Amino acid sequence: MFNRLLSNVFFKVNSVIILGIILNSFLTEVFAQPVLFNYFNKNQTNWETVEYQKLKNLKIKTRELYSGYFLPNGNPPEEPVLSEISYLDKNGNLIKVEDITSYGQVRSSVELKYNAQQRLIEILNKKSDGFMTFRKEIFYEGKDTAKIYVTDRKKNKTKQTFFYDSQKQIQQKKYFDEKGQLYLQESFNYENGVLTKIIYTNEKNDTVATNLLKYDSNGNLQSENLNGALKKYYLDSSSNLIKVEEGSEFKLYKYDDNKNLIDYQYYTSANRRQFRLGFTYQKDGLIKEIIRYESDDTKAFYSTYKYKK
Repeated sequence: MFNRLLSNVFFKVNSVIILGIILNSFLTEVFAQPVLFNYFNKNQTNWETVEYQKLKNLKIKTRELYSGYFLPNGNPPEEPVLSEISYLDKNGNLIKVEDITSYGQVRSSVELKYNAQQRLIEILNKKSDGFMTFRKEIFYEGKDTAKIYVTDRKKNKTKQTFFYDSQKQIQQKKYFDEKGQLYLQESFNYENGVLTKIIYTNEKNDTVATNLLKYDSNGNLQSENLNGALKKYYLDSSSNLIKVEEGSEFKLYKYDDNKNLIDYQYYTSANRRQFRLGFTYQKDGLIKEIIRYESDDTKAFYSTYKYKK
């Protein structure tokens, strides 16, 4: 029951997926601030979030992703295949992402719409034939309330409601099912303006979980304790996130002198690395290539980006 209640609450980047962006929670969290509260501090930002900010700053209009498997001799594919195209408008807003088949046809797409204030108001995911598979509609109601309606492929519609204080800090978040019945509520507690506790209650207002957050002297998130399940964050002397540890699993991060992520590793236990991602960058700071390595460091998958202004 607890896992079902929280299944739509926590957003975790599936780092196995390097082709494109996470289309649902990720897009909303990146482009609809402050509608969704970002649980992580500035040092735990996902690399794709950083990249889209670079695209905006450099006034990029399209980003094309080409990819393919490494050859048996260890060389990258001779002709990587176009697999994804991202489009941005004149204001730097991401407005469309197309997933491309190996035959050059659009398999599916995600379209994003904004209001006059450049705030995200809709995310629409559909197949090439126009069939809608997912829709997220965002409504801003004054300064202290926002609502998100989520419609799935079966046209079931659920609702999430957010309540903020005068400092734009989220105070409460409620989840409603397709029948309009409340099934989960989050309450956010602060100390001196810093989030320290999230309490989860069910439809009967019974507490089903508590997440305790701790920070270092610089305000960086050090740990989360969700009902006894501890998640730790480690930073280097430059406040870069270098390790995330959760149970037996952990993730390692390395950066260049410009604070660009250059190496990411995922372990399921101390001696079991699942994969590694290596990043290289252009002179302007945008990602040039991503190489996925298997557990034995064999080069497995190659991705490269092309940009147009």
